[in-house]
Amino acid sequence: MIDIDLNDLLLFKNPHVPEKEQEIFSEEDEEYDENQNLFKENEGSSETGTNKRKRRKAIIWTHLKQFENEIFANAEIENKWSKEKTHPTLLGTKHYYKCVHQKCPAKMHLVYLKNQSKISLFVNQEDHVHLPIKKNRGIDDDIKQKIKELYEFGVTGALNIIYGLRDKRIENERIPTQKQIYNFLHEYKQQLFGTASMTYGDLKNWCEANLFRTNMSDYEVFVTNYYVSITDKYFRICLTSNELMKNAQKRPDLLAIDATYKVIFQGYPLIIAGTIDYHRHFKPILAAVTTREAEDDYTFVFDSIKKKIPNYNPTYLLADGADQITNSFQNVFRKKFTRIMCWAHAQRRFETWINSRNYGWYEGHAILYPSTNNALEATNNSIKGIHTFRDRVPFSQFIEQLKDEHWFEAIDFLNSKPKIKYQDFNDVFLLSHDHSADFEKYLDMLDCDEECYLNCEDIGSLNFDNFMEFNNLVRIVKLDKINWKFSTCTCGDHLKLYMCKHVIVVALSQKKITIPEKYYDSIIGSKTKPGKKKKARAWNYVQKD
Repeated sequence: MIDIDLNDLLLFKNPHVPEKEQEIFSEEDEEYDENQNLFKENEGSSETGTNKRKRRKAIIWTHLKQFENEIFANAEIENKWSKEKTHPTLLGTKHYYKCVHQKCPAKMHLVYLKNQSKISLFVNQEDHVHLPIKKNRGIDDDIKQKIKELYEFGVTGALNIIYGLRDKRIENERIPTQKQIYNFLHEYKQQLFGTASMTYGDLKNWCEANLFRTNMSDYEVFVTNYYVSITDKYFRICLTSNELMKNAQKRPDLLAIDATYKVIFQGYPLIIAGTIDYHRHFKPILAAVTTREAEDDYTFVFDSIKKKIPNYNPTYLLADGADQITNSFQNVFRKKFTRIMCWAHAQRRFETWINSRNYGWYEGHAILYPSTNNALEATNNSIKGIHTFRDRVPFSQFIEQLKDEHWFEAIDFLNSKPKIKYQDFNDVFLLSHDHSADFEKYLDMLDCDEECYLNCEDIGSLNFDNFMEFNNLVRIVKLDKINWKFSTCTCGDHLKLYMCKHVIVVALSQKKITIPEKYYDSIIGSKTKPGKKKKARAWNYVQKD
């Protein structure tokens, strides 16, 4: 249960009840004295439960002058007063101001009466106090040193630096503001890393100054190759060190490369190339920064590695699925290699599909229901085709052609004398065009679980190609004995079109249907040969063709 205090409700005044105190010229609890032309405001003490409101210092407002319009009022307060708030009343609006000098107690407010152009000016009875304020300009040297220490420890935010200075028992008067810390860190970063802005000419000069030299140490980074075009506003830079180049020998047959866009503020790609040792540890060889991520950029990176390590010829390339990486690798090394797709990229795509709300993306998810939206897409495409005057086959003719296609395929399949077997346990028919197909093994493979897979004798020959070949070898048809058209099959045509040659063949074998007579018809005589037809010869000449 929640107790409701009715005392708070009684604090609100009813504007329709006349009172001795005129609130129309008051702010909160104000009193107006007509004889002395004064406004007096205070806070009466009220108790809510055990909590007491402290009495606020009373402010007595004195009428100073009256202006004819707002223009004269604005001229009076310009550059002298700063606005604090606006308080609406029943008779008008009151605008409160304070003196622009810091810590000055003088205040005033203007009363804009309704339906009148005149404006009244009221001031409090405090004199202006404009004492010179001593400002601490800049940051003390010892505070700068502590800020540098915090920055080197990883405290980079201005507010966090302020908290760190407080933890070090620094007086609040000596702690700089956030803006001062921002400005100091900006100058400090320029001392550490140089200016943030750089022209293409500056970049070219920097690359020239950091080229490889013979007296460089193993861990000193240098520019192994660069290209800067000032007119095209385009650049490529490759950076490495002698120690990084040694990583190429730790596994010389494998080269891994990838690019990221989350490092450089301007959004330029950072390309990292390296190898992965037998302990699955990545060993970087080279880093490159380019304006874009195109085939010629990857060619530039691979060529930089090739020039620095002439005998380096990897036979395995590990990267994402970008074709430009494959093409550039082949152009530089010109050797037969094995392309490895980065599993992380593929796995993220798989997880996106499998774990999505629309998880019914695979064939066979809903038997006898469409697995693609081809019907709707085909309708939209046909509408577009009509407006663009494309030739379209009428729908009725299309249906007939599709039905004819299944019948012709079924007849061709029957002519190949397929192997058909009925499996009474599951009440299904098994079909295969290969008479050597082992139906029992196929059914056993369907029921194979993890334990069966580990104990499989043919596990050494299992791969994806063999799986696809074995899966396409046998088709399983579930015949609907009431209406054969509702039968199901495991082939791709049936999953998409709800009809296939295998269902027709099984229905024919069970005498559910017969082949229509028009599909038995054959062309009278021989088929015409392609090309120009020969003219008829004389009546007494036997012409065979």
